[in-house]
Amino acid sequence: MQMPKRLLVAFVAITGSLAAQTPTITGIVNGASAIPPGLPNYAIAEGSIFVVYGSNLGAPPPAGVVVNPAPLPLPVGNFAGTSVTVAVNGTTLPVPIQYTSPGQLAGIMPSATPAGSGTLTVTYAGKSVSSPVTVLVSAFGISNLRVPSGHETAAVAFGTNENEVVSVLDAAAPGDVLVLLGTGLGPSIGDIDTNYPIQGNLGTAPIVYVGEVPSPNVSYYGRTPIYPGLDEIIFTVPMNAPLGCHVSIIVQTANLGVPIVSNVPNTAIAATDHTPCTDPVNGFPAAALADPASSNNFVVSLIENQSFLPSTPGGTIPSKPVIADTYQILAPQFTPFELFAVSLTLAEASQGTCEAGFAPNVATPATPPPATYLNIGNPLTLTPPSGSPIVLPAALPGIFVGADSLGIAPGTWTLATPGGANEGPLNLNFKIPQPVTWTNQASLTGATINRANGLTLTWSGGDGVNGFVDIQGFAANTTGTFLIGYDCSAPISAGSFTVPPAVLLRMPTGVGANATLQLSTYAYPSTISPIQGFNDGNFSQIQTIIPIVYQ
Repeated sequence: MQMPKRLLVAFVAITGSLAAQTPTITGIVNGASAIPPGLPNYAIAEGSIFVVYGSNLGAPPPAGVVVNPAPLPLPVGNFAGTSVTVAVNGTTLPVPIQYTSPGQLAGIMPSATPAGSGTLTVTYAGKSVSSPVTVLVSAFGISNLRVPSGHETAAVAFGTNENEVVSVLDAAAPGDVLVLLGTGLGPSIGDIDTNYPIQGNLGTAPIVYVGEVPSPNVSYYGRTPIYPGLDEIIFTVPMNAPLGCHVSIIVQTANLGVPIVSNVPNTAIAATDHTPCTDPVNGFPAAALADPASSNNFVVSLIENQSFLPSTPGGTIPSKPVIADTYQILAPQFTPFELFAVSLTLAEASQGTCEAGFAPNVATPATPPPATYLNIGNPLTLTPPSGSPIVLPAALPGIFVGADSLGIAPGTWTLATPGGANEGPLNLNFKIPQPVTWTNQASLTGATINRANGLTLTWSGGDGVNGFVDIQGFAANTTGTFLIGYDCSAPISAGSFTVPPAVLLRMPTGVGANATLQLSTYAYPSTISPIQGFNDGNFSQIQTIIPIVYQ
């Protein structure tokens, strides 16, 4: 009998700042996914673990302890000076509390809570605060390991048995039986929310998508025997699941006939388990990431953005694109840790799959990744296949940036530096491939997209050398505080890609979401001629962005 593989649990702890005295609530989220309010797939399921963020929510924990943990059976309604209640549709219930602290607390939504819109009230030191909360029968969140990648999650660990973790060097495989941990399948059997739960399937069987392919067998979907509110889903990886190092996992629950999707972590799937995964979209070779020594790198990034977005939301869509080019050439020396971190930042979804996530909707200036930058001289000169050279003065030693609106011409480019204290002079060439033509761009521009039907993009052309097609979509939540998006990749030769409903159902709807859709031709990884003393790489992107509306 094959041993199921287990997904590790890592509930996220976000510390809020301590205010004066009155409690405040800044968010109430699923304890595994942390999906924020205002998203279509936001809700706290009956019987699920949730986390409240804010300030003055509870007593400071003892020295050396992060929170005040509650013992089993969990105290109901009051613990360590904090009381919590929930009121929905005229029913008010005390909440089983898992832990408290000044900046956050966790509890279990009582299984007897009615579905609907209500309020959660926290009282500490004689003062109370209430905040809206949406309760549904089911709304599953996948427990995951989080890393700072710009994606909702960039790593999920499966186990090759109950105690061993899957990694890019030790992948799972099609046909493997996996155990997924999380919270939100629905109310517990016997309404047991404070102690070791009773096992058994809960509600309707969820659909587990592995790289957007549904699992052929979900054999168990209920509580774990180890902790109240903690769920597990045992499923089989489909035999036709995409292979790669960043294959998405999505759980869709029925929720009384209304589908709601989970967060979208990803994992490594290889043709044979216990072997390294491979991805043609990886920007850094496995050998470079495994090198224990620091490495000198030379990175050339050229991006052309063709925007058909109106100047104001809902305004007139321009008939011709607005062109904006950016140039970034870097000569960093990365430590192994720095290289690993930047590789996660640049990680793409495995071909044929989508990553998805959310981030605060706040403009932040682009900054070079942490590294020691090498002096290769000043200035740097880029010469396109035709036209005048582009001279980029060094912003700092080893860092060259620039912008214009001339377009990034396909063909052979040259690059030269005079040499500096660390390296050079350099004189090399690299190729920008012919971009694809987005053949259904016109019909999608400004169109209303039914999320339940998926979204198909088609293209033609492109030379396909060291490149792929990248598809991105973004939209803002109802308050505009979060930007929700997805990022999919496909081989140029495919000619089309359909973003599946399981990905789109998380996207905010209506004109007010200011949704955009982008198709890009990526030249990635390296197409630079070898440079003495450097691990080199060329990243070029020619992208077209249009407005759309989700419904």
